[in-house]
Amino acid sequence: MNKKGILFLVLCTYVFQLHGGPGTGFIENKNQWPCEVDFLADIPGGQMAIGAGQFNYFFLDYGEIQRLHEASHHEFNEVDPGAEVDQPIAGRKVSVSFINSNSFVKPRALGRSEVYYNYFFGSEPAKWGSKAYQYREILYQDFY
Repeated sequence: MNKKGILFLVLCTYVFQLHGGPGTGFIENKNQWPCEVDFLADIPGGQMAIGAGQFNYFFLDYGEIQRLHEASHHEFNEVDPGAEVDQPIAGRKVSVSFINSNSFVKPRALGRSEVYYNYFFGSEPAKWGSKAYQYREILYQDFY
């Protein structure tokens, strides 16, 4: 493995160690997310989606999410107390790609934990993902 591959492995490991704890790590995609996402990790203020040759950060206004969540448990609409609030939440996406890299290299996960997640979105089993394991590290081998 070349030094650039090692450096990237260390960076991903650092993200996990810095923000680690229960429920954190890189969760594998078992059809519960779009196919370009191989792994997803929670980070402060959002999520990090990892795919072939790139990764993306998604940041949301979690203060607004919390406010809407709290409001959904109270009668905040006096005219129609059962009405749902359909309100957009501000967010940002930051895409990271690497110039002159091998952009088709798929990330490889290392350090599988005992923790796994089950996802059941909607009524289509094709969009469900079961036993999606969590990993400590991600490696892009032969990235350059």
